Parts: sequence; structure tokens; C-alpha cells
Amino acid sequence: MAVTKLQSAVAEVKKHTDTLDYIYINAGALVGMGHLTELSPTDLSANLTTNVVGPHNILRAFSPLIIASKSTKRVISITSSLVGSVTALPHWSQFVKGALDIDYLPMSGYAVSK
Repeated sequence: MAVTKLQSAVAEVKKHTDTLDYIYINAGALVGMGHLTELSPTDLSANLTTNVVGPHNILRAFSPLIIASKSTKRVISITSSLVGSVTALPHWSQFVKGALDIDYLPMSGYAVSK
């Protein structure tokens, strides 16, 4: 989310409330396919910007509203647990090798951002 859009979103929320009890963050991008050593810096950067930097920016922008809440506060970040999980990569790699006859996970840029 571009910074100006994020600032607009915060301003819109502030028109209706001065606190938030919950925030849900769900970001995901899969840019570029291929082995990590073949992935362009631009594609890797796009994955990291959306999947890592984006949720961080959202949290920072809305955190004053969450902190102001008197109730139990919750920040919920939704992330991939299968394709993006480092612990799942060996299992996915075996699946991909069998299905596509290649020795690497072609979604490496996405996976390293999770």
C-alpha cells in the first residue's frame, strides 16, 4: 500500500473512531518465478516490499489507534503457512520435483519474504 493511500486510510478510520481494538493485516504478492539465484533484484524487492515492508507500514500507521484502545488489543497478520513456510520448503520442493521435474521451488522470491 502506497504511503499516501495508507495515510488516507488512517485519516478515514479516524473520522469514525479514535481507537482500534483489532487490526488484520493480510498482504501477499508472488512476483517472478524461478530459482532464487535467477530471480531479478526487482522481483525480489517487489516480494519483500509487499510481504514484509507493507505489513510493517500498516502496523506503524495504525498502532497509535491500537495503543489508545482500553480493551484487549490484537494485531493479526495473516501469512502463508505452506508455500511461504521455510519448514515446508523441503516438502514443497519434493512435490515440485515430482510434478514439474525441476529441482527447485519456483516461488523462491515469495517464500523468502515469508
